Amino acid sequence: MELSPERGHTIGEMPRDTTILLVEDDTELRRMFRMVLSLAGYRVLEAGDAFHALHTVDAETLDLVVLDLGLPTVSGYAVHQELASLPATQHVPVLVVTAQPGPYDGIDEKCVLQKPVTPEQLLDAVAACLRSSSPR
Repeated sequence: MELSPERGHTIGEMPRDTTILLVEDDTELRRMFRMVLSLAGYRVLEAGDAFHALHTVDAETLDLVVLDLGLPTVSGYAVHQELASLPATQHVPVLVVTAQPGPYDGIDEKCVLQKPVTPEQLLDAVAACLRSSSPR
């Protein structure tokens, strides 16, 4: 994996104090996303399911959530709705990364990535969603 300097993905320009919660049940994909985001300088917290994601939300201050819609037991849609309803997280942008086809009711289409996702696509989408800081 190579981070492209011309696209702003350099280790020397690490995002300072930017915390991302990565919610993905696929362990290998979560590990790859964590590595890409960590190498880009983000502080990455992880959750493999909705329960752990919501527990982390209670314990941490977040700048962005990267959320898989196809979570086991409780869907990513339910997590998305919960985040939108909580005062502490309703302002936090959510980047949805999913294999599910749209439309995505109640989700900002600018912050949706269809799997499979390349490292460049992930970093570009994270940067765009952080810039927009738009509510879900």
